[in-house]
Amino acid sequence: MQSLCNELSEYNIPHTLEHGDFHDNNVLLQNGNLTLNDWGDASISHPFFSCVSALKSAQKHHPWMRTTDLQKAYLDSWKSFGNEDRLLKALKLAEKIRFFLFALRFSAVPFCKGGNQPAYRGYMAASLRDFIKN
Repeated sequence: MQSLCNELSEYNIPHTLEHGDFHDNNVLLQNGNLTLNDWGDASISHPFFSCVSALKSAQKHHPWMRTTDLQKAYLDSWKSFGNEDRLLKALKLAEKIRFFLFALRFSAVPFCKGGNQPAYRGYMAASLRDFIKN
């Protein structure tokens, strides 16, 4: 894990406010006003983790959506830190690390400890399996 984090840091993309749970259920739009909800997992971290969350959620809940357009729009805002190929490589690293990051964040949720919330049983294990698989 440390080597993956070191490799991602070599891209020199600055840490910023990272939502931690950025997906379609936490983005609200009403009368042209945008609200980002559920900042419980927010941190100062690599900005590509939020992008990965949004892309994965879009692929899962909106399979008709062209996520490549969303990905390109996000990466375009970081083009001062590298060309598209370089940014895509950093995004792929963030995607892999995110599985582990998710498991760590989820382990801190008090109601999930001791199996008190059956609906979330297995989330951490599944995330760690995805980390190993990818």
